[in-house]
Amino acid sequence: MKLKRILGLIVSATMLFSTTVFADSSYSLNQKRIFGRDRYETSALISQNGWEAASTVVICNGENFPDALCAAPLAKKYNAPILLTNKSNLSESTKKELSRLNPSKIIIIGGSGVITDTVLSEIKIVVPKASDITRLGGATRYDTSKIIADKVGKSSSIVLVSGKAPADALSISYIAANKGMPILLADNKDSVIGYSKNNSVEKAYIIGGESVISKDIDSIFKNNERIYGKDRYDSNEKILEKFKDDINFSNIYLASAEYNGVDQFADALSVSALAAKNCNPIILVNGAINKDSVSIIKSKVDKDSKITALGGTQLVAENILTDLANVKSSNEEKKPSKSSGGGGGGSSSSTYIFAGGNGTVSSPYEIASAAQLNKVRDYLDKNFVLAADIDLSSYANWEPIGAFKAISDKPEDEETPDPKFAFRGSFNGNGHSISNLKIDRKNMAIGLFGCIIENENKSVVIHNLIVKNVNVTGYNDLIGGVIGHQASGAPIEKIELIGDNKITGNDKSANVGGIVGGAMNSNITDCKSEANIIVNGDGNNLVGILGGGFGNCSLSGCSAKGSITVNGKEVYSIGGLAGCIHEGAYVKDCSSDVTIVAAEKDFMVGGLIGHAGTFDENNPTVISNCTVKANIKAAESASRIGGVVGSGFYIDGFEYYPTPSVYKVENCNTEGSVIGGNEVGTVAGYAYNSVLENCTSTMTVNDKADAPQIGKSDTEASLFAGGSGTKSDPYQIANASQFNRIRRYLDKNYILTADIDLSTYENWEPIGAFKPISDKPEDEETPDITFAFSGIFNGNGHKTSNIHISRDNSAGVGLFGCVAGDNASIQNLVVENVTVLGKQLVGGVIGYGSFKNDAASISLIGKNSIKGGFLVGGIVGGGFCNIKNCNANAEVTLFGDNAQGIGVLAGGMEGCSLISCSATGTVTALGKGNFSIAGLSGAAQESPSVENCNADVIITVGENSSMVGGLLGNAGTYDIEKPTLIKNCSVNASIKAADSAERIGGIVGGGFYLDAYKDVRPVPTVYKVVDSKTSGSIDGGKIIGTIAGHAYNSKVENCTSTMTVNGNSNAVQIGKSETVKTSSFAGGSGTEGDPYQIATADQLNSVRKYLDKHFKLTADIDLASYENWEPIGAFDSQAKDELGYFANAFTGTFDGDNHTISNLTINKKDAVGVGLIGAASKSSVVKNLKIENIKAEGSVAVGSVIGYNKGLVENITLSGTNSINAYSCASGIVGGNEGGTIKNCNVVGATINMLDNISYISPFVGEWKTNIDNVGTLVVDFNNDGTASTHLNGKAAESFKYFAYKGLYFVLDDNGNIEKIAKYKFSDNGKNLEYYGLDNSLMITYQKSESLKAAS
Repeated sequence: MKLKRILGLIVSATMLFSTTVFADSSYSLNQKRIFGRDRYETSALISQNGWEAASTVVICNGENFPDALCAAPLAKKYNAPILLTNKSNLSESTKKELSRLNPSKIIIIGGSGVITDTVLSEIKIVVPKASDITRLGGATRYDTSKIIADKVGKSSSIVLVSGKAPADALSISYIAANKGMPILLADNKDSVIGYSKNNSVEKAYIIGGESVISKDIDSIFKNNERIYGKDRYDSNEKILEKFKDDINFSNIYLASAEYNGVDQFADALSVSALAAKNCNPIILVNGAINKDSVSIIKSKVDKDSKITALGGTQLVAENILTDLANVKSSNEEKKPSKSSGGGGGGSSSSTYIFAGGNGTVSSPYEIASAAQLNKVRDYLDKNFVLAADIDLSSYANWEPIGAFKAISDKPEDEETPDPKFAFRGSFNGNGHSISNLKIDRKNMAIGLFGCIIENENKSVVIHNLIVKNVNVTGYNDLIGGVIGHQASGAPIEKIELIGDNKITGNDKSANVGGIVGGAMNSNITDCKSEANIIVNGDGNNLVGILGGGFGNCSLSGCSAKGSITVNGKEVYSIGGLAGCIHEGAYVKDCSSDVTIVAAEKDFMVGGLIGHAGTFDENNPTVISNCTVKANIKAAESASRIGGVVGSGFYIDGFEYYPTPSVYKVENCNTEGSVIGGNEVGTVAGYAYNSVLENCTSTMTVNDKADAPQIGKSDTEASLFAGGSGTKSDPYQIANASQFNRIRRYLDKNYILTADIDLSTYENWEPIGAFKPISDKPEDEETPDITFAFSGIFNGNGHKTSNIHISRDNSAGVGLFGCVAGDNASIQNLVVENVTVLGKQLVGGVIGYGSFKNDAASISLIGKNSIKGGFLVGGIVGGGFCNIKNCNANAEVTLFGDNAQGIGVLAGGMEGCSLISCSATGTVTALGKGNFSIAGLSGAAQESPSVENCNADVIITVGENSSMVGGLLGNAGTYDIEKPTLIKNCSVNASIKAADSAERIGGIVGGGFYLDAYKDVRPVPTVYKVVDSKTSGSIDGGKIIGTIAGHAYNSKVENCTSTMTVNGNSNAVQIGKSETVKTSSFAGGSGTEGDPYQIATADQLNSVRKYLDKHFKLTADIDLASYENWEPIGAFDSQAKDELGYFANAFTGTFDGDNHTISNLTINKKDAVGVGLIGAASKSSVVKNLKIENIKAEGSVAVGSVIGYNKGLVENITLSGTNSINAYSCASGIVGGNEGGTIKNCNVVGATINMLDNISYISPFVGEWKTNIDNVGTLVVDFNNDGTASTHLNGKAAESFKYFAYKGLYFVLDDNGNIEKIAKYKFSDNGKNLEYYGLDNSLMITYQKSESLKAAS
């Protein structure tokens, strides 16, 4: 027994000894010293320690302190460092720091007697970006103090200090700043009384005894607390003790208060802004440090805390720093760390800041006090959970957690928050409450949380939270009780705002809500808000008791109760639940019980939603299963007021939304009353193309119980001055707003009935957008007609003026961005005074034109400037439309190097004619390597003719430019017998070119040719210029002619010129002339008796430019260098008739002469007609050819030699390793054969793969029926395997094979050859299937059938 007792005592003694050693062990805090050669350099170094950059800087006098004592809260408000200057000039260190920070805003503290205007002038030189330099200074230090306090903003608490005791002000500075409390100099009682009358101050902290601040001050405020000690160091300690639970001891700043009996406050002043960022303490020292302050500090620090001394060792002695840094680790036992034993490494300081957790999703930081909640702002990407109810009454002016700062200064980024400053973690309220929140701030996005964004887990950010008794006052955008701004798709769930809540928006406030000010791209679920919302000021918008504005958001299971009072004119989007659901999908199972007071001319007011809707009639916002109890009192001039929803969104003159949005309200109920206003409905105030279904109401309107559910209803036609939008009865446009509405109905027809002035649109959005129909290279020039203007616009001789467009990153820029489609046209229009900036396809009237009809009778007059980087023209940027009887006067500019296409009339046109057009103005293209530059049109590529046109222009081009013409830059076709005809044209041009520029002509620069395009455009185009004349001059350049710069198989006939070339009045009409024989083929002239001879791959590639000629191989050809061969001759599946399908087919003869073509690779997965030759017409002959090692893939009609054949094919042999892939009609030599002849052909080794994509070949799988006169009911059953069967009057008739592709319908014979071709399209929302002949005549119409039994 005794032995056991002794062992036990030994064990106990050992354990006790170990614990004691641990408790007595010490550690040393990290130490740092910041000091420069003087106070100004020290100030700059402090700034460098706290700010990588700063948009605002506060400048204070470094020698005359009183004016600067109140600056810390202001610096905190703007997240600004404080830099010091002397009275008369900036120090070099201050200049360097200002230059580094490069702020846009500078605040100077003190009048010109404290900091002279000379300093202000120096600042402007050092920081030219600083557009906002504000001086805050009064007649006395007390006036300055009051001015600064007003600038800090309203607060329920204030700090009073003496201007004669700087130490007290600096001791409290970081705390006042962190809590948003102004500091006011209290020596002048009248000044303090004046401040109190204009501000509702609930509590005053008086720093200093009665010998410093008179007792008389106590009577001014009802709730006072005096904090002071026996000297400045004791007062510093008393402040530390009072606020120690709010102070962040992760960094402690030591600053001298005096040296050799002289006050030393410069360093403390400079560091006050840095200390305020995280509420770090400033400890005043003088050879020693207050012992009680040391005790407080050592009880609060942890191993990761650090001490920063300001100034040299004469000001802050090294022993002070060392003694304070030595801390006994017994303090750690008091910390609330929840870390478990084991493992290595230390824990971060945040472990001790919170009640537990480590900030991860699985172990969030636990918050159990207001001080811990205040620390969340330092860990914006972490995860948190409330562990207790939180009372924020000790915070006089809460600083929101997470701030909204735009990601850049660019206009397009003004609504995009920078993630670095936003809360992006998660916050689980855990059913606990946060109460007594008070905010009064002028910055954007305020609430308990200022700005939140989606976290990396894409999970709910804030949820399961109760907030009560809040009082939030804002003066800017995005004001909420819980969240100012929610961005980037973060969901909001299960938040309750209860109790006595008041949210006030003043001045120009937008997005004001009880729980959230504004939200984007989110779903808000199961949230409840009780609040009284007050909005003061004219023109504010988006106000709701749950939320202000919701963009692309949906709401479900939410409720609102309270009141909205609007004290301002023309306030819009006011809703009991939400100010708006803008382009949201739905609002369901929601309710409101509200009172709303609306003022003069307020509009879009709803008991549930102010405005709602999308801009897609097929997908409206759906508001369903909602109940509303609302009493709405509105001024008589208020409008669009509804029990559920006020209106779809529409504001006259709002460019981006030219017509109201659309919504659907179903299964909703309202009760209550509406007094006043107009366009009032018990369910909806104003409905544009919107629907109400199964809604009930007992709501009265101006005491009438039988009020309509919809106050006013409009349809599309009501938005214009008249007409119905058809070709025979176009919509009439009489003002700018109606003109802007065209963009909503792009396929309708319009006529101007008055001149239109668009000067109210600061940056006009082009009507119709250019978007390629797919991302495939072959579709890059084919516009998706869905987005283009496809109707008829008749200017009717009227004028549209003052158009300003600046879209330097857009393609398709002009009054009309993209015009496309069979029926489209722009005509009879005068356009005046246009300024346009774009990236590609930039025109004053039309950016990109791709339509069958003409751009006709358009005049561009006045002062016009058109600038862009690709295809830039006064009237048309570029495209495929005839231009007739058009006149342009403009200055046009082409930006960049290697840029293409510019002209006063058009940038570049293809496949179309220019008739009776004129151009006057200047053309500038100073970049290197630019091409297709001209007075009228940069290009007339593959154009039939340019006739009766003239130009009077000045043209300036840069180095290595090419194809420069007074009328046309380049022109021509690839058919020698059908060149582009340039006839009866005249030019007066002054062309100034760099010496390295080439191919410059008075009429035309040359046919199109560039080395970069030689694989697909191996030879220049051909043209013919007749009966034309030029005058003026050409200076610089080479290969110059007074009519044509370079002529390849092209002609100039009966032309005259007085134009000089580099001063020579006898210059040649053609600068350089070439023929086809020397540049494209090995010999021959292309006739049947003398065929072109082909000896190389490049010569074979040139065949595509002479599709009607005769050719003969003289050598074997290896095509391995062509990665993806472009078939010679094409089947145009987008053509309008049969002639068009084969308009670009090969029509000549090709004799292989028993030579071999090898290693052909083609990948045209979406094309019809794929092979060495894509399409061959009836007149074509392909013979005597060997071909081997082929890889070909396409959609329909794919073969190694010919894809789609109608001609003669004979004596062809395919051998080697060959792979042919297609959806339909694939074979070794000829893919699809329609009426053609195939003789003596052999295939030795070929793999045919039929691709599997049923929806591709069969878009109308199913049963269709039609009634045939005197015959009966015919039903066609299209199967998804490419077969079909017919039933006549219920009996089987025949079976056949088919496939469909891009609007074409092919019927195949038993051998898989093409038997018939027709066009097809769907109508009546897919209920009808119509077949047309290739001449566009309607053949037959089928209706969708439910079953064969029904048909029989």
